[in-house]
Amino acid sequence: MMSVITRPNAGNTRDLVMIVAPLLLAACSGGSGCVTVHAHPGECAPPLPPPPTYSVLGYVGELTGSGLTLSYNGGTPVAITRNGAITLAMNLPVGTKYSVAVANQPTNPAQTCTISNGSGAVGNFDVSVLVYCPQAVGAWAFVATTGSITTTPGVPSVPGSLSAYAIDVNSGALSLVPGSAIPTGPAVGTVQLVPHSSYLWALSIGDASAADNNTLSSIYVYTANANSGLLTANGGNPFFTLNGTSATPAACNGIGGPGSTIAVTFAPSGTFGYDLLGANQAQNNGTYVFTTASGVPQFPGLAVPNDCDTPTIVDPSGQFAYYGTFVSSGLDSLVANTVDPTTGALTALPGYSPPTLVESGPVPPTVDPFGRFVYSIRADLIDAYAINHVSGAVADIGPFTAPPAAISMLISPDGRFAYVTASGGLYIYSIDGTGLLNSVGSPVPLQIAAGQTLAAPGVTTATQIDPSGQFLYASASAGSGQQGIYAYTRDASTGALTLVPGSPFAVTSQTAPLQLALH
Repeated sequence: MMSVITRPNAGNTRDLVMIVAPLLLAACSGGSGCVTVHAHPGECAPPLPPPPTYSVLGYVGELTGSGLTLSYNGGTPVAITRNGAITLAMNLPVGTKYSVAVANQPTNPAQTCTISNGSGAVGNFDVSVLVYCPQAVGAWAFVATTGSITTTPGVPSVPGSLSAYAIDVNSGALSLVPGSAIPTGPAVGTVQLVPHSSYLWALSIGDASAADNNTLSSIYVYTANANSGLLTANGGNPFFTLNGTSATPAACNGIGGPGSTIAVTFAPSGTFGYDLLGANQAQNNGTYVFTTASGVPQFPGLAVPNDCDTPTIVDPSGQFAYYGTFVSSGLDSLVANTVDPTTGALTALPGYSPPTLVESGPVPPTVDPFGRFVYSIRADLIDAYAINHVSGAVADIGPFTAPPAAISMLISPDGRFAYVTASGGLYIYSIDGTGLLNSVGSPVPLQIAAGQTLAAPGVTTATQIDPSGQFLYASASAGSGQQGIYAYTRDASTGALTLVPGSPFAVTSQTAPLQLALH
């Protein structure tokens, strides 16, 4: 019988292809799961990599109370106990919807935290949700005037003074607390509050070549009365425990002998901090870890090797620390470290290659209140880096042009604006979500009264923003009649500053710099 071959119709052909194609793919790879046929027989392309996934990160800033909890997509609230970065969700593909909300506000003290970028869809990057917990307006400003040091035998050095000023919660104006003035060191370089305490430190830089022992570098400790602002000197003042001794290991350059403390910084907890000794001949220069007990420095003598230039600053989470260290003439390196939460000991990140900077002198880096970015002033530039929330390593963002003779940088509590002090006044920069700096308006010169600028701009020696972020205070030394504390109201939307009537406050006849701390 003769076989008849018929031509398949279109429908039959399509069905045949649907049956045969999977068999060919399986035969190509022997059932290995290969999904693409190459041009060469018997070869298959490797499987496609899985699509990238991302995280939702919460960045918490200015939290001082306890009990804050956050919920992610309506789930079980997560307790938040510190500032800095926290991971709220991981391994999320692009397009995943997210929502972060405050489940419980902090108490003791009470704060009302707000959330920015709290909902949306995951894009091609990690999501950053800002949790800002504003604090109340500061109650007191503590202002120190510097005395004088003499090297003439038989002529005593003159102590400075430390006074308390009440802050008007509505206007930001300062008023002297009667009877608050007390003597302090003869060369006060900074006035600082020990975090989470009522203790105030006045760092007297001192002069080892002076005629009397009271001019050695030392710490004067005071207790601030929360109700009156009055200060009580600690009975053990002054404390020399932050001075290096001949028995203290040299931190860099092999230099031994007495140290001269030039800067002190605290960890966010206030239980320990870091002491930078001056990098001069016959001094045991370097950085040392100290602890505090009842406001008094305890000096365990732990050195940070090769740190000879800038003070150590700890990020808001307390996990990472940064300092500039000497590399060679004219060059520093920004070193990132992990922090031991108990002892404060620093460990440089393994395998991390720190960026090299032009030497900047004893100006600490500045970390934003949420722990996202770190900035460092050097020469005519501001270097900017993004902080890896897991390792603490930094990635370059900048640099940006700095104002002439810039000496310090402050970031507003909400993380939106930076204020750089320089010889020409205050320079304002906005900070976007990636850490980029953009100049805002013209520099704000120090003023005697509204509309009256100084003939010769005053030198800004200390700048502070009150805990609520509503007021900014800048001290100036430009001669009799111009020295004092200049108070400004701060526009939270634009960062702009407006002089508070009555500025400058705390005017004295001295021409030495004023230092201040806010509480």
